[in-house]
Amino acid sequence: MKYICIIIFSVIFVSCTNNKNTNLPSWYLNSPINTNESLYGTGQSNKLNDAKINALKNISEKLSVSITSSMKSITTTSDNGKTSSYLKENIKDIVSKTKEINFINYRVNKTSQNSNSFFVLVSVNRDALFNEQKKQFDILDNKISINVKNSKRKDKLEEIYFLSSITNTITDAKNKSMILHSIKNNFDYKYIHTKYENILNDLDLLKKSLKIKINSNKNNMYKEELISFLNQNKYKVVSSNEDVVIDLFNNIRYSTYNSWKIAKITSTISVKSNNKVLSTHIINTVGRSSSSNENAIANGVKSFNKKINDLGIHKILYAK
Repeated sequence: MKYICIIIFSVIFVSCTNNKNTNLPSWYLNSPINTNESLYGTGQSNKLNDAKINALKNISEKLSVSITSSMKSITTTSDNGKTSSYLKENIKDIVSKTKEINFINYRVNKTSQNSNSFFVLVSVNRDALFNEQKKQFDILDNKISINVKNSKRKDKLEEIYFLSSITNTITDAKNKSMILHSIKNNFDYKYIHTKYENILNDLDLLKKSLKIKINSNKNNMYKEELISFLNQNKYKVVSSNEDVVIDLFNNIRYSTYNSWKIAKITSTISVKSNNKVLSTHIINTVGRSSSSNENAIANGVKSFNKKINDLGIHKILYAK
């Protein structure tokens, strides 16, 4: 009897499920496949407008799946190590940006209401979507081109500044090019990536060729820390034939508190190129020691390192 009840319940459950599905629109159960002209999405909600929003999200999700598959294929077959590395590092961000696409020109193809639910089928024209996204890409690309052009009129350090300031924009433009490629597969993202890689290569070469000399008072205090910081950021420090001079001036005030030796150090870092001051920063550190003033100064090194790293190389070299 127990088994008979289970079978009856199962039949009733399947029957109810089938009845429920038969009440759904066929175009919702089997959404149209994307074509070369249009992208399709379906959505459901208890409000018509929310159903439309969900249908557009469905298009975004399909695009995300498409771009993920495409990028994995490119990563596997690419003979360009930098392109492959870029795609691996940025795939999540590109998919995220794809899901954030604001579909302005979309068409509601079909709607249906079943009890308290609305069902919607929408479509987006590929060309219209591509053109809208291409406008956003062109803004980024134009910004990059202007900065590259302006950088050629500057000395070496300022050229590095202009190129460094657009590295994030280059990443955004690369990501956008992959979205454009997912919308229209004939969009030549490879040309775009090669162009941007050449800019980044030029930046690396400029950094490697730039020669920085550091002048320091007070027995070269903090000089080695500053050299290490510059080297970590791919800048070369020399003793002559420099392109850039960094003046490191330290002012020390000693005091004693409860048998502790205290050294308060004010470090002024001035960056000069062609006798022109590009940036000046003041860093205050405090060192303590129970034994000597020298050890108090040494104790302040950790604080100095933290503060120059917090400022960042870009700000120290360029920002006044």
